[in-house]
Amino acid sequence: MKSQKLLKKLKRFMSAEKREQIAQRDSLKKLLKKLRKRRDALETALKEADSKSERQRIQEKLTILNVQRKKGLVLLQQLQDQQKT
Repeated sequence: MKSQKLLKKLKRFMSAEKREQIAQRDSLKKLLKKLRKRRDALETALKEADSKSERQRIQEKLTILNVQRKKGLVLLQQLQDQQKT
């Protein structure tokens, strides 16, 4: 009987950890979606920019945003790989 109780506790702990990973993955997906929308808006603004300095400023923001988004995608892939195992 004691081993059954330990197994139940272990299952509860594992499911809590899995729920936390799912919540983290979902919030990361929402963040990546926001970043993608922001990137699209910046690309539109870049096409409509008149001055060279304004285009350069927008391009710098785009570069930073792309790097952040790539890091998020890598993290999301890692979370999904962990969930599969």
